[in-house]
Amino acid sequence: DRSPSRGLGDVYKRQVLTHTNTDFDSLAAAVALAKLWGLERPELPTHVVLPRGVNPLVARFLAYHKHLLPVRGFSTINPEDLHAVGIVDTQSRDRLGPAAAWLSHASHVAVYDHHLEVSGDISADELVLEPVGSATTVLVERLRQHAERKGTFASPAADSSAVVAAAAAAAAATANAATQGHDAAVGGGSVGYAAGRLTLSQAEATLFALGIRADTGGLSYADTTPRDGHALVWLMENGASQHAIAEFGHGRLSAAQRDVLSNALFETSRCVHEGLQVGRVHLDSGRGFMAGMAAVAEELLSLMGLDVVLLAVTHENAKAQVHLATYYGCMPRSGRVLSLCVSRRNLRPLATAEVRPSPHPVSVREVHAVGKAHK
Repeated sequence: DRSPSRGLGDVYKRQVLTHTNTDFDSLAAAVALAKLWGLERPELPTHVVLPRGVNPLVARFLAYHKHLLPVRGFSTINPEDLHAVGIVDTQSRDRLGPAAAWLSHASHVAVYDHHLEVSGDISADELVLEPVGSATTVLVERLRQHAERKGTFASPAADSSAVVAAAAAAAAATANAATQGHDAAVGGGSVGYAAGRLTLSQAEATLFALGIRADTGGLSYADTTPRDGHALVWLMENGASQHAIAEFGHGRLSAAQRDVLSNALFETSRCVHEGLQVGRVHLDSGRGFMAGMAAVAEELLSLMGLDVVLLAVTHENAKAQVHLATYYGCMPRSGRVLSLCVSRRNLRPLATAEVRPSPHPVSVREVHAVGKAHK
């Protein structure tokens, strides 16, 4: 049972959760929170758990540096042993996937997020919401404050060559993989703290910079704040590798994604709604859930010159149940709220998916409430 009187200092097993389909902001914020908790109580190990699925870019990153990060597999955690759970970049239980059940076992639940417009359903003992463009910014600010308060900070140097080498190896592996017909995974990072002294490795600085850049569009999105810029500058001043950022910060569609994009370009129907070019398409993946469809929607939006795009992808789960995941993107010039509904001859009409104009130049987000398809 949850014990309100029990604080962070009393717990002995702590896990920090990303949301499902982990992106760079979620991963970076989770590692930053684990590091912050480690600084406060270095004798108590804190791990990062990715509940289910990762963004393709993050998968590339982890393939190179997972062993240097405090990341543990979901199946290795016994929820009965949990006492503190940290959650970053979300306030919704349904974004935690199977890890949502862990919350009932925790004596202390902390939530760090930057989505102020969201009404969360997680009962948190510690809730930190900040009006910034990235969840990573919130945690980087606290790490910086800790360093300034303690007056102890070691800038990254020891692993500089390792991170740059990893980035170079990632680029080479990606190029080689292209000739072999598959995609390479790449990554980078390390962790370190002792007796409250902050030692930020170059790998960590690079990961945190990637997190901020990802959710602010490299500081170009309208909801970016000066705080995001200050945090990013601090990371660049303290060892973030521009070479690694250039390599890991730009996406490449996988072969499966390119197949979906090719089909989508052929199948997408256009219509004009209140002067806006709207594209709608429904595809069958022919397999289980496919990650990275948000990136496909992003490409579709750009290549077809649309103002709004709604991409629906049918997939089957392990029980042969058919589900429909929907993704949307819109350009800022859309300036209106559009209600779109996807239907197909073998589908019931979906609940209306509301597409709101985003401040991002190209905004793609997975609609949380997905419709269920019926054969």
